[in-house]
Amino acid sequence: MKSVGRAGLPTPFSVTFAVRTRASLPALRLDEINPKKWPSEFTTELLELLWVLEATFAEYPAQAKLLSAVVKGSCFHADELPEVPDAARKPPSRPSAKGLFDKAEDENE
Repeated sequence: MKSVGRAGLPTPFSVTFAVRTRASLPALRLDEINPKKWPSEFTTELLELLWVLEATFAEYPAQAKLLSAVVKGSCFHADELPEVPDAARKPPSRPSAKGLFDKAEDENE
């Protein structure tokens, strides 16, 4: 039996399943983060994000031209590159922080 949505159109199983089971799931931590109102900072951040996306899309034709020029340009072979010194082949030193969001030992002050 297919589920039918409000408009009388068939509803995909995954949507129907999610709607039916969501009420029975325990609350997630993200569900608990709900602002009481929409602060002006949210509007500012949303507008800034939209402006960045708009500028990115506006530059697409120029980026496509540049990529095309690079692809059509001359290539070189690996043996034309200079030899890499052994010191440059060592992996970089790891910061003293234990995890991505942990503070480094010298930041605890």
